[in-house]
Amino acid sequence: MLPESTLFRSSDRLQMTVMIAFAASIVLGIAGAVVGSYFFTRPIRQMVDEIRSKDVNDELKFQSSNAQEIDALENAIVSFYVNVRQNASKESQIIELVNLPLGVVEYQRGTEKVFCTKKVIKMFMMNKKYYSRGYLDRKYFEDYLKEAGLEELLDKSWEKDYQIAHTIQQRWVHLKSLADEDKTLLTVLDITKDIYERQKIEYERDYDILTHLLNRRAFNRRMKQLLQEGSSLTLGAMIMWDLDNLKYVNDTYGHDYGDQYIQRAAVVFGGLARDGGIIGRISGDEFLAFVPDCGSKEWLLEKVEEVKRQLNNTRVVMPDGESIAVRASGGIAWYPHDGRNLDELRKYADFAMYDTKNSYKGVFKQFDRKAYEKDAFLLQGREQLNKLIEDELVNYAFQPIVSTKDGSVAAYEALMRPIMEDLASPADVMRLAISQSRLPDIEKLTFCKAFEEYASQRDAFGDRKLFVNSIPNQILSEELLYSLFERYQIGMDTLFVEMIESEQTDIGIMEDKIQMLKAFHAQLAVDDFGAGYSSESTLLYMQPDYVKLDMSIVRDIHRDKDRQALAVSTLNYTRPRGIKVIAEGVETAEEMETLISLGIDYLQGFYVGRPDTVVKDVDEKIQREIKELNEKAGKRI
Repeated sequence: MLPESTLFRSSDRLQMTVMIAFAASIVLGIAGAVVGSYFFTRPIRQMVDEIRSKDVNDELKFQSSNAQEIDALENAIVSFYVNVRQNASKESQIIELVNLPLGVVEYQRGTEKVFCTKKVIKMFMMNKKYYSRGYLDRKYFEDYLKEAGLEELLDKSWEKDYQIAHTIQQRWVHLKSLADEDKTLLTVLDITKDIYERQKIEYERDYDILTHLLNRRAFNRRMKQLLQEGSSLTLGAMIMWDLDNLKYVNDTYGHDYGDQYIQRAAVVFGGLARDGGIIGRISGDEFLAFVPDCGSKEWLLEKVEEVKRQLNNTRVVMPDGESIAVRASGGIAWYPHDGRNLDELRKYADFAMYDTKNSYKGVFKQFDRKAYEKDAFLLQGREQLNKLIEDELVNYAFQPIVSTKDGSVAAYEALMRPIMEDLASPADVMRLAISQSRLPDIEKLTFCKAFEEYASQRDAFGDRKLFVNSIPNQILSEELLYSLFERYQIGMDTLFVEMIESEQTDIGIMEDKIQMLKAFHAQLAVDDFGAGYSSESTLLYMQPDYVKLDMSIVRDIHRDKDRQALAVSTLNYTRPRGIKVIAEGVETAEEMETLISLGIDYLQGFYVGRPDTVVKDVDEKIQREIKELNEKAGKRI
């Protein structure tokens, strides 16, 4: 028998050959796959390397791989890249086209470039050599923010206004950032125009347009803030000035030259700002300055003397060639010796200035407490009077003027009632108005408010007349008086102008006033006849329609034959001339009875009717008494 190995030798050889062929085919297949994949992926690797090597600003372009599918992929990537760049460019162009002062920054962490719009470069005045095609060098951008103290914008969401300090013209931007782990988005809005407009509004709110000094409100605010924070303030001075010749300049040359006068003075006063002073124009011709940390009173007084010298050397040339020196009277109050708060300091400086103007104009005085205590009312009332006039803080009460024939109301007298606690009576108002030369303002206020109150109660007045008190030496303009009749639709024959007792009357002014009132068909009445300046000579040149017998004659007339004789004497003069007589201050039935028996035409006083802001008729009881007295005297009603 053949050995087994010999028997299977051919079979084993064939099996080995098959295995070797199978192994060789696997090896060759793997080698072919490796070589094939290398050559197949080579264009893709080249494309990846090309993309990685490109900057965001570079154009992306691939060489043909001669493989249709790969070339299609390359074209799709190039197209997508171009679209992304175009879209980013469009967003920037849109922002530029709408002309908004807005810039945008996208800061990607780990990249060499920072996307930003052109307006960011312009607003921050960055170096343009680091900017190209919408991208800024990252290191330059980071260094810029660090130098500006804005590096926090990249690390967290933040919002703030920022002033760019290294520009010739001041510029403000509003910055807002939104940060996450990968990137930070930043918007930059130019708010320079808004800041300037806000500053302009604040300036116009706080500064006087004519002088460019602080106005009253801003001065008060600065002073209150300074005094509240002034725990270390040891010595300060409040100075008040009042321009002396302004009224003359305005009246003679007009308000344009008056404004020049004010402006020249303001320049001199404003010089105290160099010494830390706060200066303001408080009213038309009044200025206030507070100089803190004076060092010594002597130093401050020398400064005020210097202001005085500068004023004397400052002149305004008028249209007729006259050169008028700027002059002001001033007063000084010391902090903390005279006062510790704004109201006290201003009040005391005002008093010192007022005291100056009443002695020698063009100089200044320090506050004198003894003089203040002597004339405190005039000082305190000065501010109050200004407030009363400016805010029209008066009401008017109407007291009936009653006919002695039948007790009917012929007219009402408008009586001023101040509504200020510190100015309780018309007498206080008049006293202050005289001392402050404000009588023209009181005259105007009286007529305006009396007409206004009359019009508000027109139905209650009916056909009754209106008596309005007038200051003899003051005359309203025809334009104002005519406008009052027009505005309130009041008949001119309704007005009775009652000349109150005042200083000695200026005959020239009085004649002009009478002529004007008669042109308006208004009637005249003389008040307080028989007392003060009201005498027979007054009747001669005024030729009034009514005479009001002073209450000093009416008081207790039923007991005094001399008073009765004075009343009869007045009637003997007035009756032939058609002048009616009104007895004022009637407070008792006995006085009323005597006056009716003497032939007085009208009665006024608490007994027949009290003043009231609401127009009221006479009590029926009084009317009956008057009728009974007439019947008793045998008069026909």
